[in-house]
Amino acid sequence: MRALLVFSLIGCSSSPPVISSDISSKDTRVTVTATADESTSTLHATLVGPHGGMILVDGDRLVARFASLELPMNTRGGGAFDLDLGTVTGTIDVVLLRLRDAELKTTLLLPPAFTLHAPATASRIAPLTITWDAATGPWSVTLGVTGDCIPGASRTLSFESGIYTFNAGELFAAGAGASCTGTVTMVRTTPPDARYEATTQTRTTTFESTP
Repeated sequence: MRALLVFSLIGCSSSPPVISSDISSKDTRVTVTATADESTSTLHATLVGPHGGMILVDGDRLVARFASLELPMNTRGGGAFDLDLGTVTGTIDVVLLRLRDAELKTTLLLPPAFTLHAPATASRIAPLTITWDAATGPWSVTLGVTGDCIPGASRTLSFESGIYTFNAGELFAAGAGASCTGTVTMVRTTPPDARYEATTQTRTTTFESTP
């Protein structure tokens, strides 16, 4: 896929900057990802030509399109661009718009947001049940539990039912007699394929793990 490189030139440089007007669309590579958690969703992009990062000139622009909106992506230097997506999920197009060449479009599918629930307190001699807002789509799902008094357990789910139970044996660690804070993490990942670029939607929650 493709990406955007913008360099801030300070003083003299031994190499001239690569400007977009000198690079054809077929020689431009765009890389795009999106990450989301409880606090933020961010779209990331980079744009490079055959000789390195590009400065967009002559009206060339990198934009994101979703929910009938078109927003310019923010330049972060070194070819990096980003955009705060807020609560947006679903299909997102990142488009390099060019005045003198073909536009380039890359598509992402950001999985839907969800809330993860665990009991406030859970004994390690009993099963631990986790619940969340189930959804279906072309993404994989991993669910894990960690903690100082927990050996750690992780599962890749073949489908989402909205509920999963870790057996007591998965959470028991010999000699771990104290209580500790357990952390549950669930990640929905859309892997890169012929249709979409990589995205992740992550949620965490905590509970008190007791003997």
